[in-house]
Amino acid sequence: MLGAWRTTNRRLLVEERMALTMSDAGLSITVTSVTDFGCFALGYFLCPIPAVSDFCLLTATGIMMDYLFQITFYASVMVYGGRKEADGGLLACCYKLKSRKNTTNDHYMQQPYIHRWFGDTYAPFILRKDVRIISMIAFLIYASLAIYGCISISVDISPRKYIRDDSPIQPFINLADKYIWADNVMPVFHVMNPPDFRTTEARARMNELIYRLEHTTYSIGRVSTNFWLWEYQRFLNDFPNINYTKNFYEKKYLIDFFDQSDSQQYRTYVKMKSNVTNGEPCIAAFAFQTSFYGLDSWEKRHNELYRWRAMIAEYSDFDIFLAGIFSPFLIDQRKSIAPSSMQSIGSAISVMAILSVFFLPDKVNK
Repeated sequence: MLGAWRTTNRRLLVEERMALTMSDAGLSITVTSVTDFGCFALGYFLCPIPAVSDFCLLTATGIMMDYLFQITFYASVMVYGGRKEADGGLLACCYKLKSRKNTTNDHYMQQPYIHRWFGDTYAPFILRKDVRIISMIAFLIYASLAIYGCISISVDISPRKYIRDDSPIQPFINLADKYIWADNVMPVFHVMNPPDFRTTEARARMNELIYRLEHTTYSIGRVSTNFWLWEYQRFLNDFPNINYTKNFYEKKYLIDFFDQSDSQQYRTYVKMKSNVTNGEPCIAAFAFQTSFYGLDSWEKRHNELYRWRAMIAEYSDFDIFLAGIFSPFLIDQRKSIAPSSMQSIGSAISVMAILSVFFLPDKVNK
C-alpha cells in the first residue's frame, strides 16, 4: 500500500490518492490474504495432528484479522499521514521540514533510487535473450534437484530432534534410543473388556493373541511374558476337584492368590469389580506384558507398533489398547506427516489456482 501510495501524484487530493492506492494495491492484498486464509483453513480440516490443526486455525484467524486491519485502520492512518505530508508527515511535530528546491521533473523527484535502479537497470537486464536462456536452464536444474530431493527425502522424527543439541537431556535421549527403546521394549496391553475365563474358548482366544505377539520378529518369546491368568491357573490346579465353571471367580481363591508373595506383583495389573455375586465374573479390566528386542531404529519401532495394533484390532471384543512404550505419538506422526503434507500442498495449490482465476484476470486485462 505504501508503494502504491508513493506512485500517486501529490497534486491530487488525499481522497483521490487513497482511491488510486486501493485500486492498485487492494487486489494484491485481497488475493494474498484470501489464498493464505484458504490454505490455513484447509490445514485445520485436513491435518490429523491436533496441535498443527489448532495452529492452522489460529493462523487463518490472524490472517483475516490482519487483512481487515489493513483495509480499514491502516488505510485510515495513511490518509491522516497524507494530510500531514506537506508538513513533514506524522512526526512533523518533532522536526522542522526543510524547503526543497523546485524541479521541473516532479515524477523523477518522486522516484526513489531503488525504484529507478529496478526500472532502468534490472528490468532491461533480465529481459535480455541470453539472460532468459540462462535463467531457464538454471530453473530446470533447480526443479530437477527439488523433485529428486522430494522423492529421496526420508522422514526421521525422533525425540532427540525435539531437544536442543546442547541440552543436558540429549545424552540421556541418545542412550535411551540406543539401549532402552531398542532392547528393553515391554509394552503393556490393557484389556478393558475381559472375557469370561470360565469358558475354554475365552481362555484359548486370549492365549492365541499372546502366542501371536510372542512369535513376531523381534519378540523375546514366552519367557518374557508376564500374565496373571497363567499363574492363577497354576494356583487353582493345586486344589483338587476344582471346577473352572463354578470356582474360577470365587473370591476366596482370588484373594488367596493375590495375597501370596509371588503373586502380589499382579495386583496392579488386575482391577476387580465390587458388589458382584460370588462366583460370577468380577474382573473389570486387566493387563499383561511381553518383551521385544532389536528395535534399534524408529523405522522398526514404527512397523512393530502398527503390527501390534493390527493384531489386537482382530480381537476388538476385548477392547485392548497399548501403553508404556516409546512415544507412540511420534510414530503416529511419522505415518501421517508425509501423506498429510502432500494432501495439504495439493489442496493449497488448488485453492490458489481457483482464487487466481477469479481475481487476477481483471488486473491483467487492465
